[in-house]
Amino acid sequence: MIVLGILCLIIMVFILLNYRYKNSFYYQNLVEFENRPVRKIYWSDKIKMVNLGSVHARFAFQYFKNEGVSLARAPQSLYYDIQLLENYSKHIPRDTIVVAFFPIGLFALKNYTSLNQIAKYYYELPKDRIEKYSLLKYIIAVKYPILYAGKKAIYSIVNRKIDSEWSYQKCVVSEERLKKIAQEHCDVWKKQFQLENLTDADTTHLIPCFEYNRKLLERLVDKCKAQGWKLVFVTGPMARQMNEMFSEKFLQNFYYSNFQDIAEKNNVLHLDYRLDDTFQDDNNLFWNGVDWLSETGRRVFMEKLENDLYKNGYWEGDQP
Repeated sequence: MIVLGILCLIIMVFILLNYRYKNSFYYQNLVEFENRPVRKIYWSDKIKMVNLGSVHARFAFQYFKNEGVSLARAPQSLYYDIQLLENYSKHIPRDTIVVAFFPIGLFALKNYTSLNQIAKYYYELPKDRIEKYSLLKYIIAVKYPILYAGKKAIYSIVNRKIDSEWSYQKCVVSEERLKKIAQEHCDVWKKQFQLENLTDADTTHLIPCFEYNRKLLERLVDKCKAQGWKLVFVTGPMARQMNEMFSEKFLQNFYYSNFQDIAEKNNVLHLDYRLDDTFQDDNNLFWNGVDWLSETGRRVFMEKLENDLYKNGYWEGDQP
């Protein structure tokens, strides 16, 4: 009886902690950061555009006139870009603009595998669209997320308020700090993709990843053609401090060469804002200072994007 009582107590405490975690500021901000739908997506008749993408797209797109839907999730691979788009295809009418937003490291990544990176899809996608789906992962991800929270659960238990990154309007830091932030980002990429540097590093070991993603990109192109959607490739803006970390030769091999020929062959518009003057030296347009747009930055970016789509004949109706 004593053992049973202790076991019941442990279960009750676990359920209480899990409930506390799911209702904490930390967890709610995580859901917002990922852009995980907390309810069924509303597909308005006014929708003109749907965007895909990872973290950068998550913070780049905000439809102030409710004329679009963001399927960007943070983080997200090209595989899940396509899974989400295909899953919601019945809601997307012909002539809708589909923006495929390509972060710099996209084509060097096959897929995310850890549960904390893919748990969001267990809320949103049917199991046949989730790579290596398992019932156990579903139970942990949806019912008991505290099990994969790790040390982060400690922050949530005290229930301290954590500011939402989505609401950040600007970033006020020194030039030295901006360079450090850019360097930290690049150090993560170098480790993740096993690169010596971001200027002249050998990328031959990444060819299997490049080929895998090129096939996915061809699938995306074919899907958009079949559905009558207007596909656009977009490279997002970066601050000067971030751009200085790369050489153009490296970016051509690591990034641009993976989609430029596909765009040309299929007559897909590519809009490149990476070196756009507006974003080079105004770190207030990025909430992290270098590449994740702030609320102010989103307004500037969306205005530029919509105007460019209009000029190229993609945006129908009055000029945005």
